[in-house]
Amino acid sequence: MTEINPDSFKRHIYILAVSVSIVNTGFGIIFPIFPKLLVDVGGGTALDLAVLLATWATAFFISAPIFGNLADRFGKKRIILLGLFGFAVSNFIYIFATKLSHLFIARVAEGIFAAAILPPAIAMTADLSPKESRGKYLGIMGASSTSGIIIGPLIGGFLFEGFVFGEFSLQGSIRLPFYISAFFGFLAFVWSFFQLPSLHSDNSLDRILENSSLAKMSVFSRIGNTLRHQVRVLPKPLYMFFFFILSEMFSILAWLTIEPGFIFYFYDELLLSPIDFGLFVGAFAVINVLGQALLGNLSDKFGRKPVMVVGQLFSFLFYYSLLNAQTLSDLIFAVIFVGIGSGLREPAMKAWLSDVIDDKHRSTVFGIEASLLSTSQIFGPLIGGYVYITQGMNYLFWIAIAINIGNIVLIMTLWFNEIEVDTDLIFNEPTPDFTE
Repeated sequence: MTEINPDSFKRHIYILAVSVSIVNTGFGIIFPIFPKLLVDVGGGTALDLAVLLATWATAFFISAPIFGNLADRFGKKRIILLGLFGFAVSNFIYIFATKLSHLFIARVAEGIFAAAILPPAIAMTADLSPKESRGKYLGIMGASSTSGIIIGPLIGGFLFEGFVFGEFSLQGSIRLPFYISAFFGFLAFVWSFFQLPSLHSDNSLDRILENSSLAKMSVFSRIGNTLRHQVRVLPKPLYMFFFFILSEMFSILAWLTIEPGFIFYFYDELLLSPIDFGLFVGAFAVINVLGQALLGNLSDKFGRKPVMVVGQLFSFLFYYSLLNAQTLSDLIFAVIFVGIGSGLREPAMKAWLSDVIDDKHRSTVFGIEASLLSTSQIFGPLIGGYVYITQGMNYLFWIAIAINIGNIVLIMTLWFNEIEVDTDLIFNEPTPDFTE
């Protein structure tokens, strides 16, 4: 791997963080108007939104391990750039969408290209940061990611409804946020192209092309070899890795079961507006950013697991408070708990996983992790949309509370072996050939 000057690694991490923040602003811009856009193209129910969310997750599930592996083989920067460019282009599908099917195509494209951005970005941050401060810098990366959610929904709400500021006025429209989102995507691409470092793996493209024996392997042999490689680089014991993933899935699932119905609950039952929704999501993001930026280093000092447990306790308090919230002020008070909880838990989990992965295979493992986590995004919204229609919102709140209690217990049981670098695996294992 190319050595990074110790004096410059912070600058590279902040550049990567800014790039991720820019593209997440683009994601956030479009989120508040999804229910309105569904109606505009002939949909409009909570179940329609749930299926749309699940479509993105399905594409991400398939793509994340592939792009994770490619990032380790060909370089993380190249794959991140591909994802940023693809994300920007995918916004134009929304702009010209006239049918519900067009939205599904756009979500598939977004899911594919998001898989090329997120796992390699996390892996690159772990590569650049020293182990003794890895939680801190992964916290900064998480903070930058959610900072886009601060700006995005607020911009999206105003771009949809329009606004007047002194003599300046803007006529809002349902398509305008997608133009701005595409602009942010291209901005992130250009910024990253010129500023991100190129970390070249030992398994470079030249080395792959020189491997003539692999060129003779059948497609199925190469796929099998790739799958064996991916299993071998996972942290051990394997069953504990999957328990770790299950814990992360619970954290995501608690919100995703609520999310499809919550948007309609927010508009139809609490009678709040898209701008109110932007303020709610923005308040969540502010607390989350501050939590991850200021608390991410606590797992470096006090250990990964204790900080994860405390963070999950705060998330439990969020869902319990949300159950009784009736006004926008109540909702914003509730997000204080989830912001602190995520700020404690998420950097600690990413840092712990990074601690037990050989640095030559981080993108591969983070790609597998992201793929497995995306199954929550497939089934969570579908279950949540159906339960909201049949049982109502309070039932979903109690489900989320139960999930959080179970996750606290699960986190307390987690452990991993110390990392062991298998030199045979690194230097002798045939490298899958992706050139054909």
